[in-house]
Amino acid sequence: MNKIQVGGAPSPNLKAVKSKIGSLENASHKPGGGNVKIETKKLDIKAGSRITAKNDAYQPGGGDKKIVQNKLQWSARSKIGSLENAHHKPGGGNKKIESQKLEFQAKSKVGSKDYIKHVPGGGDVKV
Repeated sequence: MNKIQVGGAPSPNLKAVKSKIGSLENASHKPGGGNVKIETKKLDIKAGSRITAKNDAYQPGGGDKKIVQNKLQWSARSKIGSLENAHHKPGGGNKKIESQKLEFQAKSKVGSKDYIKHVPGGGDVKV
């Protein structure tokens, strides 16, 4: 490979090539970790109230309470004078609305019918 020449430049010496700075410091490292065991245990969680640690004799109560349901009674009244005329029936059903055709007798303006039979002439004039 040292005999290959590209262009006018001499070929590099591949036997004298060195690695980058610090890249071969840990070249002989062998990874381990094959002897590690992963254990699985069932967790026992004991959840208790915090109050028992302070007051052992405490017992919750409140079971003797009753919920009473009463029907509400409303004593609503009308406004003052609003029921005085409650039985009123409106009348006025016997009224008639008449419609009559109006007749107009219109006359023409003064003197507009004086020349009603006039026939225009002048059609027989020769130039």
